[in-house]
Amino acid sequence: MSGGRWDYAGSCIEQGLLDVANDPEAKRRWPAICEAMGALARLLYRIERDMDWDLSSDCYIEDDRLFEAEVADALRAIAAEMGVAL
Repeated sequence: MSGGRWDYAGSCIEQGLLDVANDPEAKRRWPAICEAMGALARLLYRIERDMDWDLSSDCYIEDDRLFEAEVADALRAIAAEMGVAL
């Protein structure tokens, strides 16, 4: 079986967030938000891809608990930059 478990949702999420993050007016008005959205777009894409590939048996996440902890930490770090608690 090959990836695409969620119809490649990671690519759609990434592109949508990058569209917002790179919008000239949004960048002018809210540069810190756009920067965080760009970082979040790339991170969410990688997370979804890794989960998809694992569930599709293309590759494997060796340690689910470690993967989950690392992902949660990365998401919390971006949220903390924005002043949002997760």
